[in-house]
Order: sequence, then C-alpha cells, then structure tokens
Amino acid sequence: MTFMTFISKYRLWIAAAVVIILGFLIVFGFDALKPVPDTTELKTRYYSFSYPRTYDTQEYAPGVVSVGHKNGQVLVPDVEVNRYQSDPQATLPKDFDTFMKLQASALCGTDGPIESVSCTEVGVTPYTSPKGIDGQKLDLTLIRKNLKSGTTTSSTYGPFYVFDTTSTSTVTTDNPLRYSAIFVYPSLSAFLDGTTSPALMDEIMGTLTIVK
Repeated sequence: MTFMTFISKYRLWIAAAVVIILGFLIVFGFDALKPVPDTTELKTRYYSFSYPRTYDTQEYAPGVVSVGHKNGQVLVPDVEVNRYQSDPQATLPKDFDTFMKLQASALCGTDGPIESVSCTEVGVTPYTSPKGIDGQKLDLTLIRKNLKSGTTTSSTYGPFYVFDTTSTSTVTTDNPLRYSAIFVYPSLSAFLDGTTSPALMDEIMGTLTIVK
C-alpha cells in the first residue's frame, strides 16, 4: 500500500486523531503556557495565606510556620505565623488580653553572651485585616542591654497582629478553658538584624484567612 493510498483509505481516522490531538493541546497546552503566579498559598489546619514564591516556608508543628529564606538547609525566618494556646499546666490568665500581652512579651526575650533583649510595654489598638477579620495590633517596646558596657537602647518591635481563636463551646470540667490566638509578627532575629520585610508582612496579612 502506498502512502497516498493509506492516507486516502484512513483519512477519516486521521482527521479524527488530529482533532483529538488539537483538543488536548488547547486544554492542556495553553494552560502550560499561562504565566506562573508570583505567589503561592500555604494552608494549615488553622489558617491559610499567600506569600511570594521567592520565599520559603517551614511548618514546625500544626499552625506554627516561619516564612523566610533558606541558608543551606536552615530556614532564616522573616515573618512568623503561629497559633499559640495558654499553658494548661499554668494558671489561666485573667482574660484574653492578658494572655495576648504575656505571649507577645515572651516572644521578645532573648539572652546572649553580649546582649540581653526584653520587652517592657505593649501598646494595643483594634485592627481589622484586609479580609475583614477583627483582631488587635500590638507594638512592643524593646530594650537591648549591652552586657559589657551596661548601656541600653529602646525601639518599637512590631507590628504583632493577633486574632482571638479561643473556643468556649467545648469547655467542660475535663476540658477547661484555654485561650488561643493566631499571631503574625516579624521574627525577632530579623528585627534585631534590621532585615524585616514589610512587603512580605503585607502580602501575608492581605491574604490571611482563619479556619473556624
């Protein structure tokens, strides 16, 4: 059978095959040619948000996420997005605001051979996220003490965005009340190094959703 005879005999089958191939190219090929989004989404059990693809993330425990850049195998964090709960082994704070301030202050402290860092005051203002989630914005007064010279400097550490996720519907004698919240804040190491990223924080806060 010559090539032309083959074409003539099976032209309907060939035409059908061409149509099918073109259909696959239209459905899948064009999608592959679409521009890659500049951001990617991270979802956890408690919340989700988008962040630029130029960053890396690591979830150390459910709802405990760092966003930053890899240095070898180690993630250097720029922004922390963490769910915290009050310690069941400690006395319950008198109210949510007390829990929130205590937790924020605990995230501020660190001691090294040359410097001691702590936070003394917490300023609180109401805050509503771009997606309409009501929360609070915290600014901490950070004190850096040089252990060799004894000199101290102060600055404002923040912003901390805090969203109350405390559940009271399941509270029983066997399951007592525990305060919980989502905290979004610049990592302390990035703040001390002067490498915080307001643009990254804005992207996260602009896309943050909380699972209820």
